[in-house]
Amino acid sequence: MFSFSTGNYFLHLKSDNPIAFGHAFKVIFLQTFGDYNHNGFTDFQWLFFYCSIFYIALVLMNLLIAIISDTYDRVTMTAQKNE
Repeated sequence: MFSFSTGNYFLHLKSDNPIAFGHAFKVIFLQTFGDYNHNGFTDFQWLFFYCSIFYIALVLMNLLIAIISDTYDRVTMTAQKNE
């Protein structure tokens, strides 16, 4: 999240209305939960937006797979001990 916040901060530095880093972090944090304001995005900001959404979804899917794999391993080990 920090790297996307930094990218969002530098992305807005070159725009007509630059933002503070704290605001950039807040935007990325809220975007993680689906709350975002996309009025007036430039083409590059749309690209950054879609890349960050894809990356967040990829990380969350990886987390879900890791949790399910760990649970499966624990259940399998418990079943083997009880045999």
